[in-house]
Amino acid sequence: MTQPDGRGSKLRLKAGARRWRRLAAGLVLMALGAVAAGAALDRSDDRSGYVAAARDLPAGRLLESGDLQVVHIAGADALSAVPVEERDGLVGQRLSTAVPERSLIPSKAVTAEPAHLEDGEAVIGAVLSPAQFPASLQEGAQVSAIISELGDGEGDAETTGVPARVQAIHAPTGDTSESTRVELVVDAADAARVAQAAAAEALSVVEVGGGVP
Repeated sequence: MTQPDGRGSKLRLKAGARRWRRLAAGLVLMALGAVAAGAALDRSDDRSGYVAAARDLPAGRLLESGDLQVVHIAGADALSAVPVEERDGLVGQRLSTAVPERSLIPSKAVTAEPAHLEDGEAVIGAVLSPAQFPASLQEGAQVSAIISELGDGEGDAETTGVPARVQAIHAPTGDTSESTRVELVVDAADAARVAQAAAAEALSVVEVGGGVP
């Protein structure tokens, strides 16, 4: 009877060793993947929350809760932006510069001071119905304050336009059919006439070329 020469046994031992090496390498790769995934989760947990604009916000706007949203950014600790913890404190503050939608709100762009008035300017308030101003009107817009005055003839009316700028819009909190309070910056010489027209509900606002600066 022929005796085996041992080569088959050696081949089987080598094949088994290779399988064990491949299995060990696979286990090492799985372990490294788990470590990498854990590190990624740790980094996501380190993301910081900041306040961003929920819509395009013009300079001079008095901030409302609906103007603000929270975004989370990893590795942004050095940003000069308002952190999420200070979000509620922004409501009622005024923007000194325009902030586009989804952009972070810089800390230095928010002030409690009223919008600056130039010499010879005045601010008047007007309570307007939805029919007396455009629904798209924004703070900072250049407008014409239209004053309706009764003429000499019965039923006749004359209108004059006064250049103005929208400083603030205080929208109603309930039904959209409610009146809205609008603050207008006008020349001081026109302030009394515009205020009288507003009190008599004889004032309308029309946006003119130039829009929001």
